[in-house]
Amino acid sequence: MQSSDSPANAKREIYMEDIYCKSQDSYHQFVLNSLPIGVAILHMPGYIINLTNAEFARMVGEASPACLAQGKSLEEALPKQWVDLIMPLVDEALDTDDRIMVCKVSQAVIDSETDDYWFVSCQPIPNCNSSTKHALIFSQDISEESVLLKRLNALNVLGSSLSRGYSLYEFLDDGIKRFASVISADYCAAFLLDQDGSRLLRVAESKPLDWAPVEIHLDSACEWQWDARSDGPTYVCPPDACNVEARVLASIGAYGYLHIPVTVMGSLMGFIAAIFKKTGYRPPQEDIEFAQLVAERCALAITTEKMMVEYGRLLSAEQALHRASTEKAAQMEALLESLECGVLIYDRNGYVSLSNHASEEIADLGKPGSKRRDDMAFNIPLEYLDGKIVPVEERPYDKLMREGSLVDEDYIIHRADGSTRVVSFSGGVIRDSGGMVSSAILILRDITKLHEMEQTRQEMVRLISHDLRSPLTLILARAQMLERLADKPDAVRKNASAIITTAKLMDVMISDLTDSFRLQSEEIRLRKQALDVERLISDCMEHWIGVPDLLRLRLDIEPDLPPVYGDSVRLERILTNLMTNAFKYSPKDSEVVIRVVLGQNEEEIVISVIDQGQGVSKEELPNIFERCYRDPVAQNTTEGLGLGLYISKKLVEAHGGRIWARSVVGNGSTFSFTIPIAR
Repeated sequence: MQSSDSPANAKREIYMEDIYCKSQDSYHQFVLNSLPIGVAILHMPGYIINLTNAEFARMVGEASPACLAQGKSLEEALPKQWVDLIMPLVDEALDTDDRIMVCKVSQAVIDSETDDYWFVSCQPIPNCNSSTKHALIFSQDISEESVLLKRLNALNVLGSSLSRGYSLYEFLDDGIKRFASVISADYCAAFLLDQDGSRLLRVAESKPLDWAPVEIHLDSACEWQWDARSDGPTYVCPPDACNVEARVLASIGAYGYLHIPVTVMGSLMGFIAAIFKKTGYRPPQEDIEFAQLVAERCALAITTEKMMVEYGRLLSAEQALHRASTEKAAQMEALLESLECGVLIYDRNGYVSLSNHASEEIADLGKPGSKRRDDMAFNIPLEYLDGKIVPVEERPYDKLMREGSLVDEDYIIHRADGSTRVVSFSGGVIRDSGGMVSSAILILRDITKLHEMEQTRQEMVRLISHDLRSPLTLILARAQMLERLADKPDAVRKNASAIITTAKLMDVMISDLTDSFRLQSEEIRLRKQALDVERLISDCMEHWIGVPDLLRLRLDIEPDLPPVYGDSVRLERILTNLMTNAFKYSPKDSEVVIRVVLGQNEEEIVISVIDQGQGVSKEELPNIFERCYRDPVAQNTTEGLGLGLYISKKLVEAHGGRIWARSVVGNGSTFSFTIPIAR
């Protein structure tokens, strides 16, 4: 019987321990191989492989962990690309005593045409023996996650392209290239129907290989069965491909192609074809679903393009309409501004929407802008021609809206400067299809001059029928007396003298009438020249020789006066009119003075006619130069048409001078006018 410490027992124990250790290693290897991540344990220094699992072997391109023999260094066991990655990673982890991570993209090495994405990290293993260290390598295949990220990134980029307003063809060109890259297709192309729907046009391709035709005529024999599968993406490959599809695949040297229809609002607008050369390949369901999403983005791009085209068409039409309306508005504005009559256009709410300058000037409105209703008179009172205030309900706008039209309604407008104008209003309303008033138009015509002319006409009729008839009656009576007193010379002379005087008075009246009308129409032309003032007055006096009133006249002329520049005949007429009034409206024994002095500015001569007559009241003084004006007190006792001062004022102003009067009731009047000095 052998003792427990015999050599045989010791050998057996060593053998059993070796078996135990090997079983433990097998167990550890089994556990590591069952892990979904790659694991490798390195002995340092020397980067010696202690242990690896199947996932780590797959990462580095080996069939099994057995290919990575224990005891070998990394440089001996691993391809160079992995040695260059792992060794620096281990060094940094041991130096920092911390976990270090990195992502690795490697070209496929095991019967795959896609890139592999690996997440690799290194964790130092604590060891009491400071001279020996171990490093734990972890690796994880994240290829599927990377593909998903690529899909999401591609969809995100396509969405950004849509929002950035890329053109349809730019979008399709970028989208097809990204689509081909994500699903690892050898070639992709996009086809869209043309406008008339007779052809399919290739609008984008992933590579310039021209594997697909540039255009497909749908009315001819078409080998691309583009509308046969329109419900969704379909993968066409043997043995499912029909004869036509098989010929297409053979012609381009491909195993299969993915057909993705592009539909817009239920209508088939085109398709995307993804071509694969690898024999036996079938795209995963994820790629088919991704293809459907890409097709939807393309459909959205087509819809956006159509909307943009339609928007551009509508915008162009709107711009053309705007230009046309602007031109019409400019033409309307030019037309309105060229009119002498005022125009006010109101909207359906009663606000002024359009006006011209004439309306603003006629009614003293300022710019009407959006002022409302009949405030076009803007608090300026309106009066009837008889002076009565127009009630609010009878103002032009209200009357127009009530009656629907307005024809030549005449009113007096009081302007802000104190003047008045006679304005005639006309207008009408425009109704919409429902009979409601949509706008109203008021036309304003300034008839102040016409009204004044009418008043003048009436006054002229009165004067001609009354004032001219009186001297004619006197002439007729004197002539009849001459006929009866032919044998009495003294009586004949007396009556003949009366006839002559009356005829002269009629001549003056007729001359005044003629000159007043000529001055109003500006038909009188002055013949100006340098004139000696003293000589001018002397010549005027010669026409008064034999007239008793001449004895009442006294001259007061400043010596050495410079010559004036004027029409001698017209200046004499002015002086004669003023002298006639002075003699007419002053006592027979009172003095009348003609005073001539140099003006204060030494650029004009001032001629004044001073009488000692009854004078003119302050109320009447502003009116004495108006046409046909006659003093209310004297008009029943003196003859004339009331045109002398009016004519004098117009003639003075025609010479570039001024005329005015000062008067005190009971103390006489002074009428003065200026004539420019000759230069």
